Amino acid sequence: ISSMKRKYGNNIEEILRYKEEVEKEVYEIENLEEYTNKLKSDLEFLTNEMKDICKKMHDIREKISNILSEEVQKDLVDLEMKKGIILFKSKYGATKKYVHWLAEKTGYDCLETSKADRLIVKQYENIILCGGVYASGIAGLSFLRKNYKELKDKKIAVFCVGASPFDEKAFEEIKTYNLKEDLRDIPVFYGRGAWDEEGMVFTDRMLCKVLQKAVSKKDPSTYEPWMVALMSAKGQKCDWTDKEYLKPVFEYFDI
Repeated sequence: ISSMKRKYGNNIEEILRYKEEVEKEVYEIENLEEYTNKLKSDLEFLTNEMKDICKKMHDIREKISNILSEEVQKDLVDLEMKKGIILFKSKYGATKKYVHWLAEKTGYDCLETSKADRLIVKQYENIILCGGVYASGIAGLSFLRKNYKELKDKKIAVFCVGASPFDEKAFEEIKTYNLKEDLRDIPVFYGRGAWDEEGMVFTDRMLCKVLQKAVSKKDPSTYEPWMVALMSAKGQKCDWTDKEYLKPVFEYFDI
């Protein structure tokens, strides 16, 4: 026993503990594969647990980030209110020409409706939406419809551009058709555009030809203003744009 004490411990308890440790090591050596597999299993479990925790943390951070981002942008909107912006959608260039004249006079920023973001637009006090009239619809107006609740405290006006000369009855029909519900009180102004059949896309060109053929069968004395314009512009390239059409817009915004 004295010899064992010198070699394995100072007392019987230490010798027995040493014996248990040796037996454990022997067991692990003899069952190395089983022990290794257990370690791998434990490692895989812990790895999956960590992945799950990381994903939850990522989702929480992303949610908080989005909330903070929107709050920050709202604060910036309040702090950096700008004077005005011109939103527009132009298909053949006449509307864009009016936008250029508006920007020259007002100094307002310009942005296509397809690139417009409500949080950016909210930074402005005044909003002018310019769009061509196609099949009675005003191009780009969908942006206002979609975001009006957040923009209703702004001073807004719509400037639409059509190929026909101004006609009170037709203009009222355009307003009634396009500005419904929340938008019905927004003032609308009109400017005559341009005409170039050769520059039109195929579908628009064919539609014009069909209309011209249908109108040609009518008695010219019964033509409505848009019919007169359609028939007189046939085969021609016309530009009726005029800065004079913008005067009511400038008056509305006190410019």
